[in-house]
Amino acid sequence: EQLIRAIWSTKHEENEIAARRGNPPPSLHDHIFQHLRVRFGNFSQIIAEWGYNLMEGCRRYAEDADIELFKLVVSDEVGEEVVQDQFQVVSGLQDRLKK
Repeated sequence: EQLIRAIWSTKHEENEIAARRGNPPPSLHDHIFQHLRVRFGNFSQIIAEWGYNLMEGCRRYAEDADIELFKLVVSDEVGEEVVQDQFQVVSGLQDRLKK
């Protein structure tokens, strides 16, 4: 789950940069590849293994809502905007609970 959170965090940053430049956001698939490449360098076998293990972990732990949502977005079953909407709802709820 920590890797998935890191991927979402850097994806959000990349989306904001792309929007400021007037470019479309990168696909999640491209972003995951770049995220792993930054983390492990140009070692394609390690990147492939981590990518496989990430998806196998998503399959195995799909009962966790965050992991299931990540898997659904990666498999193009739901759009990335669902994650953004969920984040906004949770953030809004947290803000109201703090008051």
